[in-house]
Amino acid sequence: MKFSIVASLKAKILLLFFVLVAAAFAVNLMTASHMLREEKRSDLQNILTHAAMESVDEYMAQNTDEKTDISYLYNVPHNISILTDSDAHSISFVVSKDVYAGNDNEIVGSYKMANGLYLHCMSKSNKIDEAVFRYEKNLLLRYVVFLALILIIGLIVLQTLMRPLALLAKRCREYKDGERFESAKSRCGSEICEVSDAFAALVMRLENYRKKEKELFREVAHELKTPLAIMKARLDVYENDTDYAKGKFISEIESDITRFSDELKNVLFFESFDFEEPEELDVKQSIHTVLAKMEALRKRAAIDISISEESFAFRCAPRLLEKLLSALLENALTYAARMSKIEIIINKEAKSICIKNEKESEKYLFSSKIGQKILARLSYEIGFTYTITNSDNFYDICLQF
Repeated sequence: MKFSIVASLKAKILLLFFVLVAAAFAVNLMTASHMLREEKRSDLQNILTHAAMESVDEYMAQNTDEKTDISYLYNVPHNISILTDSDAHSISFVVSKDVYAGNDNEIVGSYKMANGLYLHCMSKSNKIDEAVFRYEKNLLLRYVVFLALILIIGLIVLQTLMRPLALLAKRCREYKDGERFESAKSRCGSEICEVSDAFAALVMRLENYRKKEKELFREVAHELKTPLAIMKARLDVYENDTDYAKGKFISEIESDITRFSDELKNVLFFESFDFEEPEELDVKQSIHTVLAKMEALRKRAAIDISISEESFAFRCAPRLLEKLLSALLENALTYAARMSKIEIIINKEAKSICIKNEKESEKYLFSSKIGQKILARLSYEIGFTYTITNSDNFYDICLQF
């Protein structure tokens, strides 16, 4: 099997992890930059407001108006001292009647003078922008390094955590018939352990299926060998014995073929239901479902069928129960006397089903050797015991669940 890095689960998990961590880093970077910018702007605004307040209180005359020259404020030692060490850039002092709000590229600190006018100390945000950019660049570099380390660590951890999956795949590829399939439970996550247990259970079910299949073919080879040998012997006798009447040969060979056909029918009945999930089934309803499919067979033989009123439910694979009931009822209808009555007695307390019919022929599915083996297996798989009463006039089979 070819490995594709694009289709790899590890690659997809790492890619998703990379996107999520990168998105988290990006949001954190934008949040940190915004907070830093706002803090620096707020600090600078406080410094500008302080410079304007000190200038009004210490260095400006009471009658200063919008036309007064205040350029001397640029050279005031106090202003030079506090503004030089700050993020202020391109300082300007302005007197106006209204308060300046400032904008994204300009920060304003205002102070109201005694005459009602405002002194504004304004600064460009260039230094703040440069400082925030340097901070973003350093933080981004750290994030890239951290992201690379996280991805490397994530790859190592994923490689370790998914090693049991690779081991499980190897065991599946190298598994041979008859071997014990060991699940990959060595320090693996609960999900992988669950998959491993499911594989082990599946292998066990397949092994049981193959075992039953081998047993079936062994039984078929044994059971069908006898009628074939008898037919071959009759052919040899017919070829070498001139007194062997043709009519007698045809009658006997026809009987052998019928026997062979009946055994073959038994074999074809025997199919596996290992992978069908059990359900809660009502016995009486299941019997009615099967009988509805055999209505033509019942009418042809003019047979009356009576079913008791009681019923019970139990868990079973639906097709498996239908197959069992179909075999029992079909044989009862096929080999019952014409215009007779078949009784189906359901006992709720004993959880049993009894099918009784008046005999017209000795041929019954579960009266042959292979038929008995089939019934034995079905009794094990479904969960019932059975008894067969074969008298001179009646054939009665009872299943107790």
